[in-house]
Amino acid sequence: MKSKTTQFSTAAIVLMALCLFLINVMDPVAYGMPDVPSLYQSARTLHLKGTVFFPESDSSQSAPTEHWIDLENNRWRSLTPGSSQWRGKLTVLPAERLYDGTDIMMTVDHAEKKVAYYRLSRLQQTLEEHSQLQQWQMNVYGEPSNYDAYEIVDSETIDGAHYEVWEATVSQNRMFSFKRQTWVSPSTGRLLKSKTWLRLGEGPWQLKYDIDTIERDMEFAQDVFRMDPVSDYEVTSTLDDPESMPHGYVRIAPSDFSLTAYYLFALPDGSLIAIWSSEDKSTSDSQEGLFANLEPGSAFPVLPFQVHSLKAQLAEEAYVFKGCHLAWTLKEGRYYEFGLYVSRSGLPDDRLYSGAFLCEYQTIEENRTSSLMAIGVSAMIETDDDFNDLVLQAMAEFSDDQTRPALSLEEVLGLASQKRREL
Repeated sequence: MKSKTTQFSTAAIVLMALCLFLINVMDPVAYGMPDVPSLYQSARTLHLKGTVFFPESDSSQSAPTEHWIDLENNRWRSLTPGSSQWRGKLTVLPAERLYDGTDIMMTVDHAEKKVAYYRLSRLQQTLEEHSQLQQWQMNVYGEPSNYDAYEIVDSETIDGAHYEVWEATVSQNRMFSFKRQTWVSPSTGRLLKSKTWLRLGEGPWQLKYDIDTIERDMEFAQDVFRMDPVSDYEVTSTLDDPESMPHGYVRIAPSDFSLTAYYLFALPDGSLIAIWSSEDKSTSDSQEGLFANLEPGSAFPVLPFQVHSLKAQLAEEAYVFKGCHLAWTLKEGRYYEFGLYVSRSGLPDDRLYSGAFLCEYQTIEENRTSSLMAIGVSAMIETDDDFNDLVLQAMAEFSDDQTRPALSLEEVLGLASQKRREL
């Protein structure tokens, strides 16, 4: 016969198990806004739809925006309105970009009613994919530095489902501040919608983005990624004979000297790699001797322009990144400098990566510095694969022999750490 003690112990175990079961059923895992981005990183497909407003132009005009991303098949499509302003009048410029997983991208200018097809290099394909994902994330929940700034400000029941309203306020600089609210299901981590407000100086908050549809792992309609030209639009280059997409750049040429900046990559430690070239059009002399015997970490070659530093302004603090030579390439007679830039401040705020850096350059003609050219970050390098697919691929595409140098992310970060100690 079992003792009463044994019976009571068995009953206690059963009761405890029942209580744990009820707790798990009644109180499921709760998802907060900081948990959400990692959930969406594993998505097969992503989609958002909403409206863009233009409060910075004192205008009540708005335009639709929509992004489709098929991560499984490397396809995407984006409808992103731009704008221009002339004599106080704002003009909205809706445009689409569509990539169907091949090496061809279609662009649609709805303002001018034009369609064009471009052939993308491997580097450009990767950069476009990064750009599409970044734009989707920025529209929905902002930059990584914003995630911990979110806090619950309200809750709502919509169509029978419970959502918590998370809010984050970010001061971009003295002129701009952003406030974003995102509706999150605490039981599933699903995002329902997102709104972003813009404030100029100390003015009122004005709605900038109203994203009313956020989806993941959905099936796309068959015609979403079709590359057919829009009816009645002028086709400036065809799908069968596309133009080669030029590498993105900004350029200055005040005299015979020219400076061209192509891409800017941000590394995990906050350092930067900039690709630029500088030429003297008054001479046909080769720059071969200027690049001879250069070692990583040495001073830049004595070119007509030298981008000796990059500068970013954020709120009250300026970040200055001092440069040194990292590598060079040669393509069709032009030499390209891959400069490494580091900041004494260490890892800067993630928000720096969404802004433009001023190129502080020096000319051998006038021996002066200036800050007239701004370049934005093309992509953030976070892993060895990112470094191989972007930085090393850029070195291959900017060279005649298409070879990648024996250079690793670890080696570059080590050199950046050394240069930071020397500042």
